[in-house]
Amino acid sequence: MTRFVFESASMTNTFQNQQTNFQQLILNRSVFGLLLLTFGIPAAAFSQEKSGEPQTVSIQREAITLRHPRDYYVPLNLKPLRSLTIAAPIDGIVHTVEVKSGDKLTAKSVVVRLDSSIPQAELDRAEAALEVAREEQKNATGKAAAVAKANVALAEADLKLANIRMEQTIVRAPFEGEV
Repeated sequence: MTRFVFESASMTNTFQNQQTNFQQLILNRSVFGLLLLTFGIPAAAFSQEKSGEPQTVSIQREAITLRHPRDYYVPLNLKPLRSLTIAAPIDGIVHTVEVKSGDKLTAKSVVVRLDSSIPQAELDRAEAALEVAREEQKNATGKAAAVAKANVALAEADLKLANIRMEQTIVRAPFEGEV
């Protein structure tokens, strides 16, 4: 019988624990609701904007004047990436200057032309000497053929030299840039 009473007491104890837990839950929820009513609703009311007329905001306007970018002066000290003084490889009289200050140049464009009358005469003379040497080579035999062959080689070398001198009367830009 002791055992039966023990079980009965245990069941009563469990029922009482459940009832206490339920009461505690009700109490906790009531306190939470009270706190929410006390602090939550007034905070939500203050966070909302007041209803009524919207406020007017004034904006100040100023006229804008567009200016050309060249109108702005910015003091700068610019230095070129490369700078060079161009000189002709031969002496001569300047015939024409093909560029002026501020011109943009591409590589190998003509800058100055020198008087080419003397180099042109040397070129004409070398061409004529080559023709004579070739004709002599056609008619030569034996030792004269070897001498004529050497004269043709000499005349060809003179012609190349005359062409180089003629080309040197034209001064070209070595790279692109600005004068």
